[in-house]
Amino acid sequence: MPLSSDLQKDLDKGSFTYEELVKKVGGEGTLTSVSKGSLSYTWVDSTGQRLGATFNNKSGKCTVASYR
Repeated sequence: MPLSSDLQKDLDKGSFTYEELVKKVGGEGTLTSVSKGSLSYTWVDSTGQRLGATFNNKSGKCTVASYR
């Protein structure tokens, strides 16, 4: 998974799309939430670390990304 500091830099530069994050992570996320304005996905690596990301439906860009 990408480092949290790298994701923060990308968000600060204007964000990224789901497809761009899939390339960074190396695989598809699991859709975990759907709302009128956004889609949320979760990735889990082999150590159990979780990355959650929410994407705006209109712009297609990530609005929030966090490690758990």
